[in-house]
Parts: sequence; C-alpha cells; structure tokens
Amino acid sequence: MWVQWQVMVRAMKTEAEWAASRHIPATMEEYMSVGAPSFALGPIVPLSAYLLGEELPEEAVRSPEYGQLLRHASAVGRLLNDVMTYEKEVLTWTPNSVLLQALAAARGGGESPTPPSPACAEAARGEVRRAIQASWRDLHRLVFRDDDGSSIVPRACRELFWGTAKVANVFYQEVDGYTPKAMRGMANAVILDPLHLQQ
Repeated sequence: MWVQWQVMVRAMKTEAEWAASRHIPATMEEYMSVGAPSFALGPIVPLSAYLLGEELPEEAVRSPEYGQLLRHASAVGRLLNDVMTYEKEVLTWTPNSVLLQALAAARGGGESPTPPSPACAEAARGEVRRAIQASWRDLHRLVFRDDDGSSIVPRACRELFWGTAKVANVFYQEVDGYTPKAMRGMANAVILDPLHLQQ
C-alpha cells in the first residue's frame, strides 16, 4: 500500500519538474509512465477495496492482473482529464497527452516552441479518445471475465476499478469536473437539489 503512495508522489514530483522546465515527454509511453500514477488511483482504490467486506489478499494486490486493472483504470482517468484540460494546460506548457500527440503530428519529432494549431489539437484529441476507448475495452475484459478461478483479484475489487473509471468519466464527460465549482455542483445535484420526476 505504501509503495503506491510513493509511486504517486514520485510521479507528481516529476510532473512538477516537467512543468517547471517546460519539458514535454518524447513519447506517450514516457508521459503515461508518470501521468497514469499521478492520477492517484494507486493509493485510492486499495483503500476502498479493503472496505468491500471481502478479503483482498496481498498476493492479489501484487499480481500482474491487479497491475493491469490499475493501469487501464488510471489510463482512462488520466486521458479523460487530458482531453478536457488541454486548453488550460497548453497555455502553461504543462505536459498533457493531447499536447504531446499534437506536437508529434505537427513537427514529426524535435522541439516545438509554439502551441499546435487548433486543427492539429483536435486531431490529437481524436487520437487520445481512441486510446481511452482501447483502455475501456481492456478494463472491461479484465473486470467482467468469467469467474472460472483464473482470476486472483476478487470480483468486487475488479468491479471497483470499473466503477472508479466510470466516476472519472462523469467528472470529465463535458468539462473539467475536477474543479471546486464543478464538484460543488455535482454534490449539490446529488444531495441538495430536488429530484425532478418525469411522468
């Protein structure tokens, strides 16, 4: 468990260093090796999983299957965030998968001191959305496969990864929902606002 916290903190530190130096990762692999852990599902999901009422053995958390679940759920969340925060992050030259894809398409490699054109950024968004869909498919395959005894991760924990990715989807469906104003609006809609029943 503590290892996941260390991985997340290291990733956030690297992101801060990249932003301060205006470093743009050379590849999506380099970016996602930092971007996915900094999305923070590594320490969040196990805390929730331990409260499911079902034992989550240590060997399950250390298994390749668990690592794949974490990787795909984190990729969904990080890439959804990137699609919705691109305009804000390109102004500060903050590393973002959309920026990375757009720069790669615009320059074919090498450094680029100017932001990509809107058309190039939109094409890059399309590439990132395809990557999101691929991670959704892989996550779905892992979560909802038959319980034939080949899975070391309990079904309830696997479904927790699915639910966590769905929450990220709600946060980033139309806007950057990870802002105080957006989160307050979502909380009010669930807790304070009256229900409108259709007849």
